[in-house]
Amino acid sequence: MTEPVPAESAVAEAPRKSPIVPAIAGVLALLVGAAVGMKVLGPKLGGGASAKPAVHEPVKEEAPRLVKLDNIIVNPAGTQGQHFLIVSLAIQVSSADVETKLHTAEVPLRDAINGVLASLTLDQLSANGAREQLRAQLRATAQRFAADTGMQVFLPQFLIQ
Repeated sequence: MTEPVPAESAVAEAPRKSPIVPAIAGVLALLVGAAVGMKVLGPKLGGGASAKPAVHEPVKEEAPRLVKLDNIIVNPAGTQGQHFLIVSLAIQVSSADVETKLHTAEVPLRDAINGVLASLTLDQLSANGAREQLRAQLRATAQRFAADTGMQVFLPQFLIQ
């Protein structure tokens, strides 16, 4: 006669279900729920497809046109070569035409700026308000090469040694 099989061994021999099937079913349920939410509930809650967000065109500001003259080195007047001045200059202009003219005349413009800087003494270069006066002189010098009433001169580097 056959002996009865204990209940524990009957459970152990039963085929096991794969965990992949419930996982796939769960993923499909999430996808269906997301699709229903986007197509049905989303337009009702968000004002519908006809409500488009306001699109503002960014204002495209044109970058300032700068003509840069770096590392202008001169001996100030009356220093007998004992001191020197290093200047970097940026000239902001209002049009591409003026920018082209200044780039074309860079060598004579540098020479003219060297002349202005070398004619000034250390006292003139370091006096109160000297930078504003110097900017005005350099602007007038640059305007000889290309007339531009909106021209501005910047001195990002100004070193007296």
